[in-house]
This record gives sequence, structure tokens and C-alpha cells, in this order.
Amino acid sequence: MGAIQTPDMTVEEILNNKSELVRQRFTDSDTSLGEVLVRKFPSRLEPDTFYQAGEKNPFDKARFRLVMSNQREEWWVAIDLIFHSRKRLLADGSMVGAGMQFNVITEEGKGLLVDYFSIDTTEELETLSAEDWCIYWFKKLVRSPQISSIFAHKEFERELED
Repeated sequence: MGAIQTPDMTVEEILNNKSELVRQRFTDSDTSLGEVLVRKFPSRLEPDTFYQAGEKNPFDKARFRLVMSNQREEWWVAIDLIFHSRKRLLADGSMVGAGMQFNVITEEGKGLLVDYFSIDTTEELETLSAEDWCIYWFKKLVRSPQISSIFAHKEFERELED
């Protein structure tokens, strides 16, 4: 899956473009998108479902299973990567620019905010493939102080054999 390279794109255009690339990647393959380290644990990103913006979802979102291992067992959490392709008003009255939001999914299927990253520059992001785009944002997430909130929602996957 190649990256679309268009000079002088706005952040909103890049988010719409990358959302489409990620949607295509979800459609074309269900294999892992790559690996990230979560608190020194090797982890992989597995695509789950892509939800296009509509009545229930104002923005496109990609749901992943983040599968983590401590060499004895594996566990996972469901995390949504949400493409906020336009500015929005927060409950406190402040305005937030376009960016990427991460929600962890609870047992009840509700999304809880983990972190939000505004996008200020487009230069380095324009040329990323769908896989690289997702890995880039998940690496930002795992460096965030809010990452610890996902562990309250982890699900046991399996024990690993020695």
C-alpha cells in the first residue's frame, strides 16, 4: 500500500487521505501492522474494524487490538484510532485543531479517551504508508503518560509456552 504524496496539503486533507489509506489496508489485509514496545513489552497491532464517519461516528476511526506480551502470557486491549479531520469544540469551551485521538474500549464497548494529539505540521506525515502512519501514532501513544489507563481494560489472550 503506497503513500499518496501531494505537496501543500492541509492537515485536514492529510487526515482524510490517511484515513482512506488505513481503511483500504483494513479491507485488503487483516495481518499485523507492525510492532511497538509498550513499557518494554513487545507488542503488535492487529487491525480489527474500520468505521467510516456517519450518523453515529462524526469521524472515521480504526479499531485495533494491541496485543502485548511479557514472555509468559499475552493480553490485549481494543483501541480506537480516531481521525479528527477538522477543528472541534470541547466541553470546556476551548477549540482543538485537527488531530488523532486514542480511545480504549471498555468491556461494555464504550470508548474512553486515552490521549489526543493535535497535528501542527504536515511535512513528515504526508509520505507515510498506512502501516507507518498507524505505527507512528501508536509510538506517540506509548510514550504518553496517559498510556497507563489502557491497562485497566486488558483482556487475557493466552499463556505462552516455554
